Amino acid sequence: MTPQECILDSVMRARGILGEYIEPGPHDCNRTIGRLFELFDDLQLTTALNVMNLEAIRAALAETEPERLTSSRER
Repeated sequence: MTPQECILDSVMRARGILGEYIEPGPHDCNRTIGRLFELFDDLQLTTALNVMNLEAIRAALAETEPERLTSSRER
């Protein structure tokens, strides 16, 4: 599973948990929070988020790299 797929899967599962909570009937806040915590306290999800963050940082640096090279040559 790619990092994007892992994150999307977790978000969709969290939506399902929250969807169940807002349905009519009795609600158990503690159970819902516990289920969400269990879902998000996952090494695979944490790793996927870290990978996505690093990719975003690399992309941002790649966009600014030509600017930094040009400005450092002008000095």
